Amino acid sequence: MIAEVPQDAVTVMAEHLGNDAYLITEQTTSGRRWHLRSSRETRTLDLPHGSQVWAGHNGVYASPAAGSHTAFKAQSLVFFPAEEPSHPEVVLERAVVVSAAPFEDGIAVVVVRDGQEWLMHARRTDRSWTIDDLGHWGGACTIIRADWDQVVTSLSSPATLPYTVTCRAAEPIRDAAPRLEYRALGEAAYHLCRTSSAPAPTLVCVYGGFGVSVRPEYRPEMYAGWVAHGFNLVLAHVRGGGEKGVAWALAGQKTGKLQAADDLASILQDLTDSGISDPAHLACLGSSNGGLLTALTCIRHPALLRTAVLNNALLDLSVMESTSAGRGWLEEYGSWSKDSRNMHAYSPIHQLPNDCSSLPELLVCSQRNDDRIPFHRARAFVNTLTGRGGQATLLEGRGSHRGPTDQAAGIDLLATIFRFLHSTIT
Repeated sequence: MIAEVPQDAVTVMAEHLGNDAYLITEQTTSGRRWHLRSSRETRTLDLPHGSQVWAGHNGVYASPAAGSHTAFKAQSLVFFPAEEPSHPEVVLERAVVVSAAPFEDGIAVVVVRDGQEWLMHARRTDRSWTIDDLGHWGGACTIIRADWDQVVTSLSSPATLPYTVTCRAAEPIRDAAPRLEYRALGEAAYHLCRTSSAPAPTLVCVYGGFGVSVRPEYRPEMYAGWVAHGFNLVLAHVRGGGEKGVAWALAGQKTGKLQAADDLASILQDLTDSGISDPAHLACLGSSNGGLLTALTCIRHPALLRTAVLNNALLDLSVMESTSAGRGWLEEYGSWSKDSRNMHAYSPIHQLPNDCSSLPELLVCSQRNDDRIPFHRARAFVNTLTGRGGQATLLEGRGSHRGPTDQAAGIDLLATIFRFLHSTIT
């Protein structure tokens, strides 16, 4: 027998750590729990829900999410040795990890620092750690494999196909930088991908929720074609995301959604002030939580952009708890039954003005089998907006929250979105 777990565990996974040690991961309806089983004992790892965990050689690596742990700071990179799991070792502090690959007696990680993805190589010798900073190249860096003296990575950017680079442990990444610029604006920041310094139609993509980092990686179905036509692409980093750590992510929860929307507005303003584009040629695209932020920005700052796409967006917080997924989002958004007064301020349908004629033109996409967001609220949002003089088109599909379930429908959806953007901002 490897482990015993409570009956509320939905799935259980055991990963061998070497010798007689295992990492036990149990998925429950409320989250995950992790246990380290050694030859002497089985110890539950004190890690908050949402932490990242990797099975290493004779131990477990973890990047703890926000929580009450007192032994180390949230989002530090920590090692729990199998021989003594009650004495975790801090490998890196304040490490927002986006990619990792453990190897024998060490780990290679990509961390976000000052908006850039940095490659780090850590080796353990006699309970002490040697850290090599292997630098960054400006785009996304994903580790393929690592060992004691080298790291193999895949480098990409929105308009750069992924390619493989091998780095020695003490040698930084040496490669040409991608066509990518990074701009910091106080709390907000953004990556800009463009082929020319001349002003051009610009698409701003945003998510900004649940501590998720928006990475500047290759996404051909959304990015490369747009940039290849001479247009600009912006990846927005706003409060609520994970790019700047736990405190920044928590600042975008609940009423912080208003500050996140204002962060997005500051990015739009900077694109105009910097001569990169202008309001008549600016568009936003947001899905799910990103759609909520985009809708709020359109309502609060309508003069900053021409049009927006709201894809499977959370537009009515009053019905959020009617779905099983929504009931798990209380930490992110709050509970309407307990705090409707405050939530009213960042629920898009409740913030539509009596006269919507000055709002940007919208394309609202929803899926009828969305198990997270009631699709009929998108219809209610569009009907309310157009009934008050606004311009909006509703596009309904038969897919799930992740989008169409078949390739043809997915291609049709993307074609419709980019046809809409091309007709309104180019």
